[in-house]
Amino acid sequence: QARGERLLELLSAPPLLQMLKNDPKRWSAWEIDWDDIMAEPYAVVPLGGVPETVEADPLRARLTFTHEAAGSVFRQTLTVAGDRIDWDLDIDWATKATLLKAAFFTTARDTAVTYDLGLGAIRRGVNRPLLYEVPAQRWADLTDSSGEFGLTLMNDSRYGWDHPDEGTLRLTLL
Repeated sequence: QARGERLLELLSAPPLLQMLKNDPKRWSAWEIDWDDIMAEPYAVVPLGGVPETVEADPLRARLTFTHEAAGSVFRQTLTVAGDRIDWDLDIDWATKATLLKAAFFTTARDTAVTYDLGLGAIRRGVNRPLLYEVPAQRWADLTDSSGEFGLTLMNDSRYGWDHPDEGTLRLTLL
């Protein structure tokens, strides 16, 4: 089976940028409320679409896309090489009172995700009212409860994460 086919089998749906209402009752600069984070997104930005540019060689393919949503502009560069997909974003953010999350929907299912802490790792469960937005350093891993396969997301900075259900892992961007 080709690597690309295995990679696509891991995803139950294409990744999305989700725009969620962010109107906390207190401390709007740093708090995220449970009701806001667990609500359905009011807007989504797809990964991909009709590419503006395409570069390809035998080892990789690079595509660029631009989308607009809720007053913001999203420029995406998608690079596929082997079992790895890099998703680079350049965002002109002009949307108020909104939380932006990159959502990944996988066929792997587990009630816990492993998060990088820099000097170690910690497993945390599915979102619950008293623990839903969690910190991590450079990566988070959702491995299927069978231990046979999973999805590891890597990022180049430190962001918040959440695990709203057994098959979804989200990275908070803005």
